[in-house]
Amino acid sequence: MSTTKEKSSDWTGVTKWIVIGAVIVITLLILRKPLERLLDRAQEVQVDPTSGNITIRTTQTAIGELKVSAEKVNGQQAEQIVNEKATQRNAAIESDFMLTWPKGTWQKAPEFLSQLEEMYKGAGIQAQALLACRQVVPNSENFQSNVYIVKSPYNNAYSFEEQMQASKEMLLSSMSSARFLTEEVDAETKGATFIFTYDYVGIPCYQIQRYAYKDGYTYQLVATTTVADTESQAQIRTIVNSFRIVE
Repeated sequence: MSTTKEKSSDWTGVTKWIVIGAVIVITLLILRKPLERLLDRAQEVQVDPTSGNITIRTTQTAIGELKVSAEKVNGQQAEQIVNEKATQRNAAIESDFMLTWPKGTWQKAPEFLSQLEEMYKGAGIQAQALLACRQVVPNSENFQSNVYIVKSPYNNAYSFEEQMQASKEMLLSSMSSARFLTEEVDAETKGATFIFTYDYVGIPCYQIQRYAYKDGYTYQLVATTTVADTESQAQIRTIVNSFRIVE
């Protein structure tokens, strides 16, 4: 069995890729205005005894109801979802995931993909940036809400729950002023949703991180918006909830 010191060293490598989503956004920031912790009420995963279908677990958060479970669809189901929403939303359907975002007010931002990968690489993490999108026009605080997705290798030596808990502890140890508002993990589907607050040059922000798993990789969606911008929060909520793994 590993010693405590060895375990700690192991966790540093395992959880870097999880924490980096926060580090990328916060590296140049000063955390100054912690907010009160919210008491989220999460619905448990349920399995229909007749159909065997899993009811997706959700949680009430500062930006509304968000999914916690890793939701999975096949290619045909993904196409159907896109077709049903085609008049209002753009979509990306990849071999491993799908995501939709509002037409007109949001756009893809492929120019950020290489920058994201370089940032992860700089932290010693093998990560592939899959998709980035952002608001077309900054809000009244001159902030453009944004979303990106990366994937990194999953370490089978530890459970999904252990890796998520370690990521939170590592984040708090390096950024003590960050305040978690939502911490929900669904071990059954290897899904999780975190929200924490921080200040960006004096602007209170929310960062939402959602996780899913497929074929030896963890997929991390990172979304950032401001606390005062409720309109953008509503858009972020629909984007985050549209994230699905394509099998």
